[in-house]
Amino acid sequence: MRRSSLHSGYAAVVGLLAVLLTAGTAQASFVETVVQSGPNVVVTGSGSIEMWGIGIESSHNNVSSYVEADIGAILTGATGNVDDWHELSPYFTGPTNFGAGFYRSADSASGDLVGVALGNVLFLPHGYVHGTALSNTATYDNETFTTLGLTPGSYTWSWNNGSNSDSFTLQIEPAAVPEPSALTMFLTMVGILAATALILRRPRRVTS
Repeated sequence: MRRSSLHSGYAAVVGLLAVLLTAGTAQASFVETVVQSGPNVVVTGSGSIEMWGIGIESSHNNVSSYVEADIGAILTGATGNVDDWHELSPYFTGPTNFGAGFYRSADSASGDLVGVALGNVLFLPHGYVHGTALSNTATYDNETFTTLGLTPGSYTWSWNNGSNSDSFTLQIEPAAVPEPSALTMFLTMVGILAATALILRRPRRVTS
């Protein structure tokens, strides 16, 4: 009976460990983060995109990074050529603005051109192959969230085609307290597992 209790205790703790390690690790396929860095606003993004279910409307040459919060537009990356992928709701949905700011071009930028606009337009590098890793950055010198008209928060654009759904998330001033890392949660659960083992192994007094 005691061995059965011990095994049950181990199983319960291991199951909890698995849940905690997987919880909170999911994220949008492409995440763009906007932060105040000293006197400047800096945008960085990374991830990949699946375009199943949406189609190319047009291509644009020599496009540069910019932000235009009042129409929900942000494009980040080195100057280059982009395709805009477009689909009507309910297949492609997202916020139509993330503030009241007007057009402002970036002072410097690098990486892959990726962005969104108008609630249902996705910008990707010309000829982009779905699933390929993307990364970019842009800097707006001597600006703040207020001067750029950005409203802090998390904004998500998503397109749905069954199992091939995907999304783009814009995080403006992410939460100051980061989520615990997977390693921290793992070490915590190892401690709980060890404590549970000690409790389960402790001899029990038999009373008549």
